[in-house]
Amino acid sequence: MLLLATFASVLRTKNSVMFSSYVLTKTADDKMLWNRQFARQRYLFQQKLKDYWSTMVDSCRNDPKALWSKLRDHMSLPLPKNPSHFSADDFAAFFTSTVSNIRASTASAPPPVISTQSVATSLSGFTPVSVDEVERLLSGTPAKHCPLDPVPTWLLKQASDVLAPVLSALCNASLQSGELPATHKARSLSSHD
Repeated sequence: MLLLATFASVLRTKNSVMFSSYVLTKTADDKMLWNRQFARQRYLFQQKLKDYWSTMVDSCRNDPKALWSKLRDHMSLPLPKNPSHFSADDFAAFFTSTVSNIRASTASAPPPVISTQSVATSLSGFTPVSVDEVERLLSGTPAKHCPLDPVPTWLLKQASDVLAPVLSALCNASLQSGELPATHKARSLSSHD
């Protein structure tokens, strides 16, 4: 692991030196050298990432519970750096005020008509999610995310060729077991002043 960290540090330093050289000279040759170094660094980092995830998924190929367990650390949310200055009483006051405002603005509206419908079929089976399907969905995802997302969307989209097999395995394992880990059922609430 130390060797990999040292190697990554050397690549970053070399890339930084070539970029600085290009910024100073603005020559096409220096730009080409920097672009080549950056592409090499990116390729090597992507290979390491792909190897890491492939090894992890392969080690848990037939054990979805172990796969979820190993991924829990990678997908858990970091603790907030600046704890919220809102208290439970602040949240309760905001919520009560919001509900009161909605009730006041809809007091003269007629009551809603709610009808129920029965569904004749139930979900008794599913078609497994394919890697291609996950890659297609990721490529069409808007480049925005919330604080609950463990990875920025732009990075997820950029590494979709590496992460799509992992995500499809997770989706299929969850559908087969009929369970979604509690850590993936989080919500993010915020008040808008």
